[in-house]
Amino acid sequence: MCRYVKPVVGRKINWMKAGIIESDLVLTVSPHYVKELTSGPEKGVELDGVLRTKPLETGIVNGMDVYEWDPATDKHISVKYDATTVRSIITSSILTSYGDFST
Repeated sequence: MCRYVKPVVGRKINWMKAGIIESDLVLTVSPHYVKELTSGPEKGVELDGVLRTKPLETGIVNGMDVYEWDPATDKHISVKYDATTVRSIITSSILTSYGDFST
């Protein structure tokens, strides 16, 4: 049984709740955020009950396309890097700019 929950508490209107109630689908920024929003009132900012009644989908993860913005393959940057090489590139750049302070 579907129970319609009004987005009004006293004289205050929760516009986010109204939007969710009227929507067909809710998009989030990551799969983890979908679970977090529906895990309880403290994480779902009291909207978890309404969110659990709607289909939740994942949109573009955190707003960026990780394949297009990959520094290991980006054609617009001169030095390519990834998680395994970034430290040595930064260290090399600092040593080139400021010299070796270890001596």
